[in-house]
Amino acid sequence: VLSTVAYNGGLRENLKTVYNYDSSLGVGVRSEMKCDNLIDHQKLLAEEIGLVMETTAGMQTGVHMKNVSIKELSFEHITVTAIVTGGIEANGGRVGDPATWVEDGKTKEKYKVGTINIMLYINGNLTDGTMARALVTATEAKTIACEELQLHSNYSRGLATGSGTDETIIIADAESEMLYTNAGKHSKLGELIGLTVKEAVKEALFLQTDVCEELQHNAMRRVRRLGINPRSIFQYYLDEYVSGEEKLDLSTFTSYLDEVVIKTESIVLSSLIAHLIDQMDWNLLSIEEVVKSCGSLMNNYAKDNSIDYLKNLNTHSTNDDAVEEIMNAWQELTISELLKLR
Repeated sequence: VLSTVAYNGGLRENLKTVYNYDSSLGVGVRSEMKCDNLIDHQKLLAEEIGLVMETTAGMQTGVHMKNVSIKELSFEHITVTAIVTGGIEANGGRVGDPATWVEDGKTKEKYKVGTINIMLYINGNLTDGTMARALVTATEAKTIACEELQLHSNYSRGLATGSGTDETIIIADAESEMLYTNAGKHSKLGELIGLTVKEAVKEALFLQTDVCEELQHNAMRRVRRLGINPRSIFQYYLDEYVSGEEKLDLSTFTSYLDEVVIKTESIVLSSLIAHLIDQMDWNLLSIEEVVKSCGSLMNNYAKDNSIDYLKNLNTHSTNDDAVEEIMNAWQELTISELLKLR
């Protein structure tokens, strides 16, 4: 067994039991750690559920275990089974995002609800290096699942690569006559790991939080990581657009907004803008290139509007300034479109 867990983690040959513990206390109720650190917390959990502490490794999650996804694929003599629970809406993050905790022995670990836990079983024996490679492949598959769903980080404007508390347990059969020495992308074992984990992660997220391709087919879902949400747009509308009896109330405004953000043109525009901003943040495009491109895209979308978005957008010295101006223009365009529905 190779795992990322706090207690009995790492590469172990003496484990008899692994588990994924549902610590949820009900919808919207946050579970608390039983101890000041994760190692003692996991020791106590194992003891409470009647397992032998010294030969047990486990994960815990606030996800309901009824929402587990189990995916299995086989090829000839190889069988790979992925057992996944997942939640990411509140705790999605991107590797390298600003951290919230320093391990200095003085502060208690703080966790938000939302974890992707992966238990991966392979019906063969793996070398130590192959166990490690299987962990890398499984992690890449999880990240691909998040990327394909365009899930957002809660700590930056980037796409999520997972949650802040993800755990993985890789289990191989040490008694098997089949010894695998490669779990990378060129091996069939690696392919099966990638496919099972990716699909199990997607299904687990759907079962727990309704995240799926259909839910993400929405302009608002594409730009929420850029600081936009229905209330922020409504506030922008109140600040910039209305006076007296012309004002729409929040309920009516939101109803119109819901119609606009599911239009194909709006989704495509928002997706392109978000990805252009990504490329600016990755230093693949300059600020000027991104600002001008976003302005041209918005002008093309709003041909019958009086606003010239390309002319109104200015090139700024920082990425943050450029993003703020681009998204203000996106809000203006979206509001103009929804006001046509009155």
